[in-house]
Amino acid sequence: MDKVLESAPFRQFRELAKFTEWLAPSRIMPASPRILFGAMPAAVANAYFGRQHLWAVGLYTAHDITIGAGPWLYHDGELLSAPELHIRPELVTETPLPPATPSPGHKADGPHVLIVGHGYEIYGHWLAEILPKLGVLHAAGLDLDSLRLLLPHDTPGFALEMLRLLGFTEAQFVRFGGPFGSVTVGELIASSFLHNGVRYAATLEPTVRLLRERVERRFGRLAQGEYPSRVCIARRGGNRPCANRDMFESECAAAGFRIIAPETLPLLEQWRLFADAREIIGEYGSALHGAIFSRPGTIVCGLRGSGMHPGFIQSGIGEQLLQPTGYVFGVNESDDKGPFHIDPTDLKACLQLAFTGAPAPMAAPSRAAAPEPLDSVEAYLAAHDDYLQAGFLAEAHRALRNALRRDAEAPGAQARLARLLDRMQAPGALAAIDAALSQGEAAPENFALRARLLLRAERHEDAVVAAEMATKLAPESAEAWRTCAQAALQAGRKELAIEAARRAAALAPEEIRPQLLLFEALMAQGQSSEAAALIEALHRRAPRKAAVACAYARLLLESGEVSRALPVALAALMEGEAHAALKALVDALVGALAAERAATPAALAADIAVKRAFAIDFAAAGNSAAHRVSGWSEQEDERVWAIGPSSVLLLPPLDPATDWSLEIHASPLTHPPSLPAQRLTLRMGEAVLLEESLTKRACLRALLPKELFAPGQPLSLVLDHPDYATPSEIGMNTDMRPLAVSFRLIRVEPSRIRSADSPGGRNSPPAA
Repeated sequence: MDKVLESAPFRQFRELAKFTEWLAPSRIMPASPRILFGAMPAAVANAYFGRQHLWAVGLYTAHDITIGAGPWLYHDGELLSAPELHIRPELVTETPLPPATPSPGHKADGPHVLIVGHGYEIYGHWLAEILPKLGVLHAAGLDLDSLRLLLPHDTPGFALEMLRLLGFTEAQFVRFGGPFGSVTVGELIASSFLHNGVRYAATLEPTVRLLRERVERRFGRLAQGEYPSRVCIARRGGNRPCANRDMFESECAAAGFRIIAPETLPLLEQWRLFADAREIIGEYGSALHGAIFSRPGTIVCGLRGSGMHPGFIQSGIGEQLLQPTGYVFGVNESDDKGPFHIDPTDLKACLQLAFTGAPAPMAAPSRAAAPEPLDSVEAYLAAHDDYLQAGFLAEAHRALRNALRRDAEAPGAQARLARLLDRMQAPGALAAIDAALSQGEAAPENFALRARLLLRAERHEDAVVAAEMATKLAPESAEAWRTCAQAALQAGRKELAIEAARRAAALAPEEIRPQLLLFEALMAQGQSSEAAALIEALHRRAPRKAAVACAYARLLLESGEVSRALPVALAALMEGEAHAALKALVDALVGALAAERAATPAALAADIAVKRAFAIDFAAAGNSAAHRVSGWSEQEDERVWAIGPSSVLLLPPLDPATDWSLEIHASPLTHPPSLPAQRLTLRMGEAVLLEESLTKRACLRALLPKELFAPGQPLSLVLDHPDYATPSEIGMNTDMRPLAVSFRLIRVEPSRIRSADSPGGRNSPPAA
């Protein structure tokens, strides 16, 4: 789930609701894709494996809540934000915007259940997000057959059919929105969100069992052997199309896959199709999520582009349902929502290796299905390795325990156990690695693991000893030196920390963690100038990475540049994953600014305000990422495009004693005669600072009058560009982005001249 701005001007649903926890939150690295062909970009891999945190699962209950079309939630007429339910008005950037107050409606007494959120119009959301919430309701003891379900007036027909197949009746549906208006319920019950885009809560497997049982009670077994075991899911949608779809489908047909478009079948037959299938391949999309009705061991492979969109929730489904899942990565022709094409070589390799005579790690673990019993230490250790590679951690743990029961000193068993317990975040990992070392298994990775476990136990000096042993045994291991640097830093061994961090950074120059450790060690020793140069370079390279932004903001704060620290921290917090230290830093900065303004507004606001000129550089090596809030495309070499109807820039607090001016270097997207120009309006709140129609690259100037400033507060500038266009739609190229104006540089400086014609608002720019 995306990070939501805590400072959004909406009351939070969680402030009104009571939360009953069923599953505690967890932080575990997602399982690797079991099938991987083509190039998975480093940024995508980092984002994939970075989705480690999974929120607590449970039920929210709240009273006197109004539900309107959207769905949107209100209390006493006030619009609410409920990221826990995937209802977030602060993230809406396109019309129609949520109404500030609910439409007229009616009241409904007693408990009502809301399972839908944004995206209820999409088939895949029902399979992957909405129906699984029924399992949480069932686990909480609610009778599904007597629930009153809140449903939007335009709930798709397929969704109503899903609910009817599951045994729900029309009498249980309470409609809202459209002709029904809003509905205010005495008690609202809602399940929390169940996945983070890659990992899934452990509720999925029992929920799928529940769904199957409810369907099969009415219609018999889903798996009846009527459909082929090898299925290629055909996709005909225009969103994210595979550009060489004909090649893909013909290769699959030649490999023995039956090409089937699920939407051509009745819904119950679609579910039976997936129940019968044992090998599934298809373009990544909603239909592929039908694998929730497939059996454990079913191989699922999705074809997709090389961006983050449309996500990797199929991996979460596969991990929980024991279905080996993976991807063939293609190359996007524009952005990651546009067409992509698959390399035929990668596809053929996948069809040959992942589906035909697949090795044990690609399918259900071989020893799990072997007819002969596992009756030796070696067999159990081998079974552990298979289970672990398949991602079946509980089975891997049982295999290890059986091996150790037969031989407590079996070579390699204790080290395997330590790593498995560490991965499962279970107790006993330190005792297991100590046992391995006492048995003479003095591998460098064992000492490095012992150091990490000792750090977790806050035994810092012991951790240093273990880490130094790892570096002696493996002097070319970046991981060993990184662990040594971390242990030395925690133990206060500053010189050792610097040396180890330098070695780790030299051995792994592309990794960020060693450089962050070096920054921390340099700061601890007081070498602030080298630390500043290091973190500034790192921030230019990864401005939205939470750990980098947190370190850079701390440096700015220690240098007294509070006004620069806040936008740096905010920019990362807006787009990054939850990061406790960064969140605390933002809270402290905002709180400090508020407290200072309340104490002596004029004097302290002047102290924290920027007083000299600075530039926002939109080039790849520039600093614009710290200022761009919303409405921006990805970074390009020399510029960044604004996208959609509007975008937002954040400026640090400026000296309120003087006016300021902006020098804007911008270029429009034009394609005469269909698009001869693009309009650009700059405003702060309701005050319009600049209006221009751009036909070519230009240098624009606008005045920021001091009367518009709130002393000590960052400034939010809104750029309206209503003439945005998609290059592919106007015949320029295949780019699918909704491009507006592109920006190269914005210079911000104290203004020495206020226009006599424009003392506080519009300021027509001079000729470029």
